[in-house]
Amino acid sequence: MLKDKLLFLVRFFASAIVLFLLWFFVRDAYISVVGRVSVWFSDVFSRGRLEYLFTRAGELFVRSYSMRADFSVSANPVVANIIPFWALLVASKSIRWNKRLRDALLGFGILIIFHIVALSVIILFVESGSSTLEGIKVFIDALLLAFLPFFLWMFFAGREISFDRMFE
Repeated sequence: MLKDKLLFLVRFFASAIVLFLLWFFVRDAYISVVGRVSVWFSDVFSRGRLEYLFTRAGELFVRSYSMRADFSVSANPVVANIIPFWALLVASKSIRWNKRLRDALLGFGILIIFHIVALSVIILFVESGSSTLEGIKVFIDALLLAFLPFFLWMFFAGREISFDRMFE
C-alpha cells in the first residue's frame, strides 16, 4: 500500500513537472486571452474605463482611465492551478484515459471561468481599493486558488478515486 502511494506521488510530480515545462510556452498566450476577457468584464463594473494593454512574463498590464494610470496584475498565481489539476488526473491510474481527457477538458473550462472571475476581481480591487473586493480577493487567494484543482479532481474523478482503491 505504501509503495502504491509513493508511485502515485511520483506519477503526480513527474506529470506536474512536464506540464509546467509545457505551460511556459503557452502561458502568456493564455493570460492574454483570459486577460482581455477579464479586462472587458471588469470594465462593465468599473468606475471608469479600463483597457487591456499587453501581457509579458505572466503580468497583465491594464490602463485605468479613472485612475489616469497604468497598472499590472500578476496573473501567474491565478492561472497556474491548471497544472496540478491535470497532473492529478494523469497520476490517477484507476481512471480510464478517455474519461481523464473528458474530465481534463471540462475542468479546464471551469478553470477558465474561474480565472476570468478571479482576474476581474483583482483588477477591480486594484482600480477601486474596495474593502469588499479585498475580502473576495483574499477568499480567492487563500482558498480557491490552492484547493480548486483538488476539488475539481475529486468532483470529476468521483468513485474512481476512492482513497481505498485509488492506489491499487
